[in-house]
Amino acid sequence: AGATQDELASTLTIGEEELRRYYDTHPEQWVNPPQETISTAPSPDSPPRPFEAVREDIRQLLLSQETRRRLNALAIDLEEARAAGATLAEMAYALHLELRSVGPVPKGNPLVPDGPEPALVQAAFNLDDGRLSEVIETGIGVYVLRRTEHTPSTALPFEAVRARLEAQLLQERSRTAAQAAAETLRAQLLEQRAAGLTFEEAAFTVGKTV
Repeated sequence: AGATQDELASTLTIGEEELRRYYDTHPEQWVNPPQETISTAPSPDSPPRPFEAVREDIRQLLLSQETRRRLNALAIDLEEARAAGATLAEMAYALHLELRSVGPVPKGNPLVPDGPEPALVQAAFNLDDGRLSEVIETGIGVYVLRRTEHTPSTALPFEAVRARLEAQLLQERSRTAAQAAAETLRAQLLEQRAAGLTFEEAAFTVGKTV
């Protein structure tokens, strides 16, 4: 159970009044830099850019601030619920979170297409079945995990790996054959060079062109 910044941001709206209020109370952020150079800081005496020119900048800034505030609050709520012995389902219900299941995931491969962050998958590997994780805060979200099942490793039947095994053996044999051919050619060239031939003559003698 948990939430990401994007999920929280999608539920937020920043009204025109809040945008205008932020613009009016932070005029120093909307000052144009001096025109004679772009390397100096904006002068306090420079006029601020018009509200319409920075409206979207303000909106994104306020959304980011509110999203971060809500994630921090969610982390506190999850920690309190966990300390009180709440189950994952109870946390999700009380905090209006969506329960999600992922897996099975091979151990050592935390990259899950369209799945959770690798850090969460790795944390789940370190849990016992049924045990809740600590509150996990990543760069984009806050979560509590529970590993529901662990499947021990098993040997795949021959038919399931036959094609992959055949391709692997063919690749290994091709590599070995290529290496042997290269060593044979080198030995032949060295032999011809030792007989006094130039490199081009030696290559021609062994059937190669350069």
